[in-house]
Amino acid sequence: MTVAHPAPPTRRLAPDLARGAMLLLIAMAYAGVHAGSAFGTDVAGDPLRDRIAAVLTTLFLDNRAFPMFAILFGGGLAWTVARQRARGTDDVSVRRVLRRRGGWLLLFGAVHAFLVFPGEILASYGLATLLTGWLLLRPTRSIARAAGWFVALSLVTVPIFMIGLRLGGSEMQAVPGYASPED
Repeated sequence: MTVAHPAPPTRRLAPDLARGAMLLLIAMAYAGVHAGSAFGTDVAGDPLRDRIAAVLTTLFLDNRAFPMFAILFGGGLAWTVARQRARGTDDVSVRRVLRRRGGWLLLFGAVHAFLVFPGEILASYGLATLLTGWLLLRPTRSIARAAGWFVALSLVTVPIFMIGLRLGGSEMQAVPGYASPED
C-alpha cells in the first residue's frame, strides 16, 4: 500500500527577491552617508560625472525604495496571517507570531541604529508589526478606539517634536546633512 505524503509548502520566491532588491536600493541610497558625504550636498562645482551621479541618485534611489519596501513588508505580514489561518491556527497564536517577529525586528533595529546607522528603519517596522499583532483580528470597536488614541498621541507629540526641532538648532541632527541644507 502506498502512503501519499502531503507536498511540503512552497515558498514564493518573488516577494523575497523584490524585498531584497528594495533593500539593495536602500543600501545604495545610504552608501554616500557611510562614505562621508551628506544628503543634499551641493555638487554644482563638481565634475560632470559627479553631477550626473547626483541626478541619478536623486531620481532612482533617494527615498524611492522605502514605499515599495513598505508595501512588500505589509504584503508579507498579510501573507503570513493568511498562511497561519489556512493551517487552522487560532487568532491568539497568529497574533503571537506577529508579535514575536515584531519584537525581533525591533531588537535588530535598535542594535543596528546604535552600532551602525541612527537613521535605521528596522525598529520602525518592528514597532508597526507589534502594533499590527496587537490589533489584528480584534473587534472593529477596539481598533477604532486604538486609532483614536494614536491620533491623540500624534496631536500631542508631533507639535512637541516640531517645536523642539525649531528651537534646538542644527546640533540636534543625528546624521550630518540629513536635516538641513547648510551641511
